[in-house]
Amino acid sequence: MEQSQNRSGMSSRKVTFFRCKGCRRVCRRDQGEDICSHCGGRTETEGWPDSPGQRLFEAVEAFFERGDRDLTVILVCDLLEGLLEMFFRDMFMKQGKPRSWIQLTLKKNKSLDLRLKYLFKETLNVKFPSVIEGTAFEGFDKRWAAIRSVRGQIFHANFPAVDEKDAHESYDLSRESLDLFAWMNNTYCV
Repeated sequence: MEQSQNRSGMSSRKVTFFRCKGCRRVCRRDQGEDICSHCGGRTETEGWPDSPGQRLFEAVEAFFERGDRDLTVILVCDLLEGLLEMFFRDMFMKQGKPRSWIQLTLKKNKSLDLRLKYLFKETLNVKFPSVIEGTAFEGFDKRWAAIRSVRGQIFHANFPAVDEKDAHESYDLSRESLDLFAWMNNTYCV
């Protein structure tokens, strides 16, 4: 991700990933060029994550920068859920499933808990924590669950639920999530 200083002096990062249309791998942009590190393709690329994912990623940055802790947590949870849905959609497409089947499966398994438990087990024969075990992303699942719990408190409490630590943790998760889901895409969807 490209880094620059924002108004608060914090390092801001822009989405700098793309998907190679040739081999479907997610790669980082290298100095603004879209050259696939796997197949060497350079012209047939598309932005990754998709446009809604990129907008959510940028919104997390904006709300975090202006100190809106609650919306930072809520948007990070939305971003992570969107990346997970994109992962399953891409994996099912790789398996040759019809679009109607993919839409129905994702609709029937709309709950995040079902997606993290049932869909991983049914499609990869492992649970999400096992997928990231032994990788640089180990523990991401527990951190994600903690932030989801904080999001739940936002809607069920009559007092501010999000402290500075939770907002920073959410922000950090949003930054790590792109690397995690790019790695998952390249591992399971190519």
